[in-house]
Amino acid sequence: MNGGHKPVIHTRRGVDVAGEGDRRLDYIDGLRLVGAGAVVVQHLFERFPAPWAQALILPAPGVFGVVLFFMISGFVIPFSLRHGVDVRAFAIRRVARIYPVYLVVLAMVVLFGLLDVAPYFRSVVDAGPGAWVANLLLIQDFVQAKSFYSVSWTLAIEFIWYALFLILLKSAGDRAGIISAIAAPLVMVALAIASLAIDTRIPLGRPGMLYAAVFGYQAYRHLQGETSRRAWHASIAAFALVMLASNVVAFGYFRHPNITLMQAIGPWSAALLLFVVVLAAPALQRILAAPRIAAIGVASYSIYMVHPLAIALAVHLRAPVLVVPAALALTTGLALLSYRFVELPGIRLGRALSTRRQIPVRPAAALS
Repeated sequence: MNGGHKPVIHTRRGVDVAGEGDRRLDYIDGLRLVGAGAVVVQHLFERFPAPWAQALILPAPGVFGVVLFFMISGFVIPFSLRHGVDVRAFAIRRVARIYPVYLVVLAMVVLFGLLDVAPYFRSVVDAGPGAWVANLLLIQDFVQAKSFYSVSWTLAIEFIWYALFLILLKSAGDRAGIISAIAAPLVMVALAIASLAIDTRIPLGRPGMLYAAVFGYQAYRHLQGETSRRAWHASIAAFALVMLASNVVAFGYFRHPNITLMQAIGPWSAALLLFVVVLAAPALQRILAAPRIAAIGVASYSIYMVHPLAIALAVHLRAPVLVVPAALALTTGLALLSYRFVELPGIRLGRALSTRRQIPVRPAAALS
């Protein structure tokens, strides 16, 4: 422990002592924007065969962005539960936060399919009811159904993280932090060893995303003064070593048709480095919390969700010179509209529904 000291957190409305108030951390919105922007770069420039475009996506910025997103999720979810754990309220707020944008995006996919904007969207229109049920429940990858939307797999992992985190808090209480810090790397090591033992490539990226969220949770615990600097450094070292070993197994010992070993190691290492440095550097936090960055950063989830649609529309213009500026402009415009008219109303609806019949909850010991 750090003597019970709680760090001062700078937020959009002034200064907030961690553990008091419901105000957000501005720089986290900026960091989210970095992650969303990296995913946009990946999906936009992978459409261009030109060497300069391939050079941009060679470091796999999309993987970097997704890993960073899960680290941030692991950091902010316990922050949102620091006053207590109400499973019903938490579930309502999370569903209301994620699903409205997702459902609107699916509706637009159907519209674009009917308009023949892209062959891929037309295939969604022609999909059967089983595929629709699987995609609406976000279980398409687990039942081998056709995935309707390229980024939806991360939403399923996000909900798994929410469920695991709640189960851990409710069952382990004030031991949740230390248990997760030990269990997550051990599970990853066990999966890597199992992959070698059965001589079959087990996809380690998705459980790795859950580990990234657990790592974000350890960052939260450290900034709350719950763990020592030595424990935080041990968490950093464990994450770096375990994910290095996992990637060596998944992309070095075994081979992936599209991803090289360095394309696996690079983005995970870069996400870890950026996340740790930003948390330790007030100067970087101030840059990421700048009003113009934060104003767009709050719409990062919408950016992440609408950008495949925006890119499809831009490509449909069939004017190569316009694709990049059109895709970026459409992504920004659609995301801001989505945030204003879909995401924010969903958040407000979740808050309204979750406060009905609200029952007293005890503070989560691991988060207090």
